[in-house]
Amino acid sequence: MNSFTLALDIGGTKILGAVIDKSDTILFTEKAPTKAGKGKNEVFSQITSLVENLKNKLRDENPTAEIAAIGAGCPGLIENGTILFTPNLPLNQFPLKTALEDTFNVPVSVGNDATLSMSGEWKYGAAKGLNHVIGIFVGTGIGGGLIFNGEVYEGAYGIGSEIGHMIVNPEGPFCGCGAKGCLESVASKTGMLKEIKKQIKRGRKSDLERFFEKGYGLLKSSMLREAIEKKDELAIEVLDEACRYLGVATASLLNLLNPEMIVYGGGIVSSLGTYMLPKILESARRYALQKNFSKTTLTCSSLKDYACLMGAHDLALNRK
Repeated sequence: MNSFTLALDIGGTKILGAVIDKSDTILFTEKAPTKAGKGKNEVFSQITSLVENLKNKLRDENPTAEIAAIGAGCPGLIENGTILFTPNLPLNQFPLKTALEDTFNVPVSVGNDATLSMSGEWKYGAAKGLNHVIGIFVGTGIGGGLIFNGEVYEGAYGIGSEIGHMIVNPEGPFCGCGAKGCLESVASKTGMLKEIKKQIKRGRKSDLERFFEKGYGLLKSSMLREAIEKKDELAIEVLDEACRYLGVATASLLNLLNPEMIVYGGGIVSSLGTYMLPKILESARRYALQKNFSKTTLTCSSLKDYACLMGAHDLALNRK
């Protein structure tokens, strides 16, 4: 009987899943809204429905196939498969590993989504073969992943690499974690949305206003890309400021850790990386030690939306 892994990327706005074979090839994908505003039961229902849909796709293609293991990535602090804290999902203290194993009767491994995205890029993508790499993943929140001495680094207690919670402006806005001025509060989709809405309320005009009038509660990457392409003044201003802060964080990381490469990923970068990367580099060059800046490769993710899925696949194969 043929066996496959099922990989999940559980984000604040969407859940992405894939069936992946032994040769590390993605066979099928499925996407669903997270529905985070409706509570943990609805979010878990979305996850289980997506898994069932993927299993059905696989069986339709190959009736003898089975899912041997599930790997899942989720933002926040995770310990032994339990989500201890996540700022953008109603899953605090939620035992995701146990819940999925009880539902599907297969081994489940759960990791931080940004750490898995970094692992995916390191094993299969832009950072393959390197030993010292940093990942910065910009989406609903901002996650980070670290590879040092050829190993995934998660800190003494497994909760390191929270790059989104580096303080880049102590007088800045509050973050979902409760602190002020985190990178996530000024450069994530959530942070950008708050700033855009604040400026519109003050009388600024923006093409994005039409989405909010239609009831969209979240800022989608496609909305922001469309506004940038239309040269929307407010959208450009807010995204440029986010890139400036990403550059400030990049400079601090370069100076502190001296990596071979920094990889930028996540939904916003997948959609707008060509626009963002030069602006991030311009800011980083201004603040970093020049030798660190000149020696380090700064690049966008090659796996794009599939980085976390490939990291979750690798996690499932290794049953951690």
